[in-house]
Amino acid sequence: MHFRFLCLCVLVLSVSCTVKEDRIDCPCEFILDLSECRIKDDVLTFSIWDEGKKIVSEYYYGDDLGKKYSFQLGRKEYCGSAYTGDSNSLHDGWNLMVKYGLQADSLYAWAQRIDAIGENANEVVLLHKQFATVTFDLTAYDKAESPLLVRLTSNYGGIYLLSLEPAKNDFLYEFNTDGSCFYPVRLTRQGDNSLTMEIFSGGVSIAKINIASILDSNGYDWSATDLSDITVPVSVKDADITVMPDPWTDVDI
Repeated sequence: MHFRFLCLCVLVLSVSCTVKEDRIDCPCEFILDLSECRIKDDVLTFSIWDEGKKIVSEYYYGDDLGKKYSFQLGRKEYCGSAYTGDSNSLHDGWNLMVKYGLQADSLYAWAQRIDAIGENANEVVLLHKQFATVTFDLTAYDKAESPLLVRLTSNYGGIYLLSLEPAKNDFLYEFNTDGSCFYPVRLTRQGDNSLTMEIFSGGVSIAKINIASILDSNGYDWSATDLSDITVPVSVKDADITVMPDPWTDVDI
């Protein structure tokens, strides 16, 4: 099933022109091509933006995908966006934000300028991976006798839908160690070096680690078209050790 919402205040025109009329005043026929979208059991949200204001919002799923759709637009430039996988994200205007306390969604997205100056325009939606699954290898810390609390924080936990650039949003995600040594966390694109890990034992901070610098030293590219997954070993030498509680005294690391 296909649901359509068109804001009434926009230049989405339903008029048509004959051959004899001055076609400069005719709308542009914009073709949205979803033939390359491969989505299973999820909804694709498509929007057209006019100077930062959403003027078209469409939702496609199931048999709607893989088809082409036509829109009548006033002759000017617009921005188009499409995304899927936003199950827990907060919608804030033209941004999608990670909810505080959660890891990022498995978000795939597309953004493109729509040149509707002429009589016809066409865009193929090609979705790209907007999250990185960073698996932290905490073998050096998982030797502790009791579970540890690991807290990740960053200044960036969102995406700007009109360009797919990272959006500022306070990010915090916590997990407890369980002896498995490897802990995957989904992160959005980062815009600075604020991504930090802090490790607690018994409510006391024992280590603070700048994860951004570790990723940078491994050559990780947050600006890649599709974000890659990566495993990051976190060793004691990476940490700013603040307290070493008694259970760690005799641990051989």
